[in-house]
Formats: sequence, structure tokens, C-alpha cells
Amino acid sequence: MHGLGKRYFANSGILESEGFYKDGKLNGKGKTYYESGNLKSEGTYAHEELSGKGKVYHENG
Repeated sequence: MHGLGKRYFANSGILESEGFYKDGKLNGKGKTYYESGNLKSEGTYAHEELSGKGKVYHENG
């Protein structure tokens, strides 16, 4: 897979995660979401590994 990939919660269809992939591996900016739709975490990845510091958010903001 190359480019932007997205995954959705099975029960609700709400976006669960999104990120950029290169050669099938997360490589670039990635984000995860709570099922409420609020941002859960974000960071930059290199070959599936967090590169530098990421941010994690509480579900209520």
C-alpha cells in the first residue's frame, strides 16, 4: 500500500485511524480516533515506529 490509508470502526463505520503508508508500512503522519470521533493520538512514523514525540489526547478533549 502506498499513500493515505484509513481504517473504520466495524460497529459504527466511524474513522478509527488514518496515516500515510509506503511499501505497506506506516511512514509519515498518522492519527487515531476515539469512536466518538475525537482525536485520540497523532504522530510521525518511520517504518511503523514512532519518530520523535507523539501526542495523546483524552477522549473529552
